[in-house]
Amino acid sequence: MDSKTHRKKAPIFIKIILENTIKQGRLEIPSGFVTEFGNSLSNPIILEVPTGKKWEVEMSKVGGEDQVWLGNGWLGFSEHYSLQKGHLLVFEYQGNSHFNVLIFDMTATEIDYPGSCSRDGKSKPKMNKNKEFIDLISDQHHIQQFGGNVASCSQVNTSASNFTSSNPWFKVVLNSIGNLSVPFSFMEKHMKCETKTVILKVEDKSWPVKLNVYLSSRVAGLYAGVASFWKDNSLKQGDVCVFELIRNDIFTVSIFRI
Repeated sequence: MDSKTHRKKAPIFIKIILENTIKQGRLEIPSGFVTEFGNSLSNPIILEVPTGKKWEVEMSKVGGEDQVWLGNGWLGFSEHYSLQKGHLLVFEYQGNSHFNVLIFDMTATEIDYPGSCSRDGKSKPKMNKNKEFIDLISDQHHIQQFGGNVASCSQVNTSASNFTSSNPWFKVVLNSIGNLSVPFSFMEKHMKCETKTVILKVEDKSWPVKLNVYLSSRVAGLYAGVASFWKDNSLKQGDVCVFELIRNDIFTVSIFRI
């Protein structure tokens, strides 16, 4: 029996950076996570990114016992990694107030962390220890979203986080009209990694959309045909789309609007 398959996964929570998060200069920890693990949290909170750089951030309670925020030190972390509205952060709890943090931009691509270059100026490859962790993001059945919130300040994200299905699926938070990224790990697990036309279905309507796959860079995305899909469904920035693979190359799309 493969012990790795049955290894207990570390608890994680996910936060999407919203405009209010940037203005406030602090980040709320989901109340469900606090209820479950709050007793093990103490100051300072340690945030560690894949380069190994660690940040000390003070946590503070605002209101009830389950309202805990990352405060002093968070602004420095946010500015150093140029966090913007639509960025997605995954916090993996290691215990003892220590979190590993992965940062993804608006295209769901992991950022190039400052300081990740070697002495010869070439970028270091992303740390292999994160591969399994990154795969969790696209395999929603394994993600523990404590409190049911992807972004606790937005009702639409709460609704989207409650989505479940026995079919393979992935979730996209819309940033602006344009191409839509498809998690490459989703492609590897559930589809042939090749460029093709897929069908997106919303209720009784469907749209053919080009799915481009770039094996060398491990990038996949929906391109030609996406503009019509956006327009016909009156999609807006901040909406969440859940793509559910129901048959070969056919997705039903559930839309959660802001």
